[in-house]
Amino acid sequence: MKSPQAPGPAPRPGLWRRAELRLALVAGLTNGFAWISGVPFGYYATMAVASVMADTYGGSLALGRQRVLGTIVGGLIVICFYDGLAGLPFPLGIALALGLQRLLGGLFGWKAGYKVGGMVIVMGWLVHNDQLAQWLPLRLAWTVFGVIVALLSLRLLWPSTAVARGWQGWGALMLSLAPLLDGAAAAVSRPGSAPMAPQLTAARRDLMALRAALPALRDELGGASRQHPALGLLACFDACCSRLLGLVEGVQSRLPRDFGDEMQTLHQAEADLLASLARRMELWGQALGRHQGLRAPLFEPPPRWHACESLLDDPAINRVALVRLQHLAARHQLCRQAIEAIQRTEGLWLDRGAPLL
Repeated sequence: MKSPQAPGPAPRPGLWRRAELRLALVAGLTNGFAWISGVPFGYYATMAVASVMADTYGGSLALGRQRVLGTIVGGLIVICFYDGLAGLPFPLGIALALGLQRLLGGLFGWKAGYKVGGMVIVMGWLVHNDQLAQWLPLRLAWTVFGVIVALLSLRLLWPSTAVARGWQGWGALMLSLAPLLDGAAAAVSRPGSAPMAPQLTAARRDLMALRAALPALRDELGGASRQHPALGLLACFDACCSRLLGLVEGVQSRLPRDFGDEMQTLHQAEADLLASLARRMELWGQALGRHQGLRAPLFEPPPRWHACESLLDDPAINRVALVRLQHLAARHQLCRQAIEAIQRTEGLWLDRGAPLL
């Protein structure tokens, strides 16, 4: 059984990253093209590139859609309100226009589009009120152009997709679960093991970050993403990793206090299972890191775990304190749930082969 190792020092960040270089290059080329074209308001294309280019294609697609729709809605509002509310005081009129934009943004679930629409209303009302017929179409056209350029750059220049990053992220999370499970196995089999609270908190944080990235992944997969096989597999990964984190937390909160009595065999069976789960997470993480299928038979618990079921009927167990029996039952229930989650996930994974990119 491997002993948990302390994490090494974090790598030092470089002077630049590919995403930053790509953003600078694409924004510069877009700005140069807008300047050479001679069409007014070309800087809106550069602004769209700078604001839309996220880390992944799916994230940029969602931001670009919101920016275009926000520009359209803001333009329609300023056209209707500027003439329709001309008799009202200026502060009241623009406040009503911005309030309607914010209301529509909330109804559509926008996170950035309502801000763009608000800027269109303010700029159109205060700066370009005498040329709305020219300014609004040009701004929309340059915005659409900037969004298209940003999406093409994410596909062609150092491609960065939410699907590929998702597989890598889940693989990294599974690799980080292995030492946690090893630590739980050590804590069950022998006293005095070091707690794994910082690593457990970091794994929880990584799981929440992967869940937050799912909307970008759905946008990238397209309109039929809800039926996409990759999402079903990711849902199983999510449930399985959540079960394993809950198992580690449950074991650490219900550790055995006495390691020298008749329950030692049961403790060792639990430790064997936890160590076996750790090796399985290493296998999963390596397969996802290489974008391969699961090249192994369906997970089976170690023989000692199967043997411990009969030990639970031993009359000697009844002499153990009730609290210890309750802790044992809780740990075994968590172990069974983890085994079911892993076998369900592997059954689906083996049916579908390698992760779909």
